[in-house]
Amino acid sequence: MKKIIKKKKIKINNISIGLPCYNEENNIKKSITQCLNFIKSNKIINYEILIVDNNSSDKTIQKIEIFKKNKNIKIIKNKKNIFYSGSVGKIIRLSKYKDIGIIDTDGQYSYNDFKRLFFKLYEGNDIVFGFRSNRKDSLFRILVSKIFNLLSKIILSSNLYDLNCGIKVLKKPKKFKNLKFKINHANPELFCIFKSNKKIIGEVDVSHKFRNEGKSIHNILNLFYTFFEVLIYFIKLKKKYSI
Repeated sequence: MKKIIKKKKIKINNISIGLPCYNEENNIKKSITQCLNFIKSNKIINYEILIVDNNSSDKTIQKIEIFKKNKNIKIIKNKKNIFYSGSVGKIIRLSKYKDIGIIDTDGQYSYNDFKRLFFKLYEGNDIVFGFRSNRKDSLFRILVSKIFNLLSKIILSSNLYDLNCGIKVLKKPKKFKNLKFKINHANPELFCIFKSNKKIIGEVDVSHKFRNEGKSIHNILNLFYTFFEVLIYFIKLKKKYSI
């Protein structure tokens, strides 16, 4: 008679979750509440939530302040706008725990997807990006994203479906200081850091919702500027990390 070996149940614990935000006064309170619900529903004991306000000009910071009594929540106010990459880099650098989740606070991503992302990380990956197979965005934004991902494949040799997804998890790199390039993107440099160090990179399909509140910084007027900005950014990444 064969002996039945029970698989050890995987449990999410000892994690830092980073919430970068900029002018999200209509989304941030709901986003933090959803994060706390995710923590509670998965019975996560040891955790911290790092909220990084990127010098918002609206009432985002006032909406965050009501959560400051929670000892597991750390509120970080940037004295100036250091772009999305700067906020993400600060989350990684200041994180207490080695396993880190980062999610945009615009209301388009689900905290429940963190469960599958962390499980994928625990399988032996060093960083796991989400990818939006069923995007809820305008045709313009989807087009921009397709161009972004095409450039990443050509220049950075990326094999990912969606290198600009707003939810990811990672193991904190040793001696991490910050992301070097100040730009409203972070995933491409994270990808290059992990790839150049021969780390294992994973990807998981995540849900995506329409943006009901707040305003995206991307629009058709800055399409050409964004294209050349990303092109130059990718070329610099390729050179710096020898991709």
